[in-house]
Amino acid sequence: TRFANLVQLSRRASSSRRSMSNGVYGEDLARVGVTRKSQSTNVLLVHSELGKVKPRVFAKAPAADFAFGVSKARDREGAKDVTMKWVEHKSNPDSVPGPDFRAMNKLGAVNEVVSAAEVAAFRTENRITLRGGDVAKTDKSTALPSDYNPDHVYGRSSSAPTIEETRYTGDAVDIKTIVQGGFTDEWITMNERRAGQMRAKHEWREPKMTKAAVGHASFAQSSKHGQGGEAKPFKMKKFENVQPKLSSVGAK
Repeated sequence: TRFANLVQLSRRASSSRRSMSNGVYGEDLARVGVTRKSQSTNVLLVHSELGKVKPRVFAKAPAADFAFGVSKARDREGAKDVTMKWVEHKSNPDSVPGPDFRAMNKLGAVNEVVSAAEVAAFRTENRITLRGGDVAKTDKSTALPSDYNPDHVYGRSSSAPTIEETRYTGDAVDIKTIVQGGFTDEWITMNERRAGQMRAKHEWREPKMTKAAVGHASFAQSSKHGQGGEAKPFKMKKFENVQPKLSSVGAK
C-alpha cells in the first residue's frame, strides 16, 4: 500500500507540472511541496511545452484580440492589387491650368514693368495661363538628319582611315587579329626583348652614404675615441676633476 501511495503521488505531481507548463495551475491538484499562486506567473518556473508556443506568464492575461502596440486596420488593397492591376492616370476635368510666369515676365519686360509692385499689379491685370492639349505637347526639338534618312551615318567610317591617322596609328587592324589575341602576343614579345633591361633595374645595389652622413660618422668616431684613441666616459664639467670613490670591475 505504501508503494501504491507513492506512485499515485508521483502521477499527481507530474500532472500538476504539465498544468503549470500550460500557464494554469489548479489548486485542486496535489503537489509535493509548497503551492503558491505566483508559480503560474513566474517566468523562471513555467516551462515551455515541446512543440507549442511559449505560454504567457502575465499576472492577468489579456484578451485574445489584444494587440501590443498600435493596431492598424488592414488595407483592402493589397500588394497583389497594386502590382497586378494597372490604372491609368485621369486628369481632373475641373482643374485650372497654372500661371505661365515666363510669358508674363516677358510681356512685363516689353511694357517696361521693372519694380516688384508693378510686376504684381501687371500679373493681376494680364494673367496668362499655361497652354494645355495638343499645343503644349508639340515636340519643338531640332530635327536630326537620321529622322528623315534612316541610312544616315554620323561621323566617318573607320574602314577607310586617312593618311594622317595611318601615320600615327599604323595600318588598320582586322577583327581576326583582335579575336585571336594578336595584341597580347605583341605585348609578350616586346617584354621578352627588354627582359634583361628590366632585371638590371631591379638588381640589388649597396646603399651609398651621403657626404653629410660620412661627416657625421667621422666626427662621432673622433669625439668618441678622443685624441689618444681611447673612449672617454661622459662627465659633467663640474665633476671632471672628481675622483671615483668606488672602483669598478675591469677599470684601469
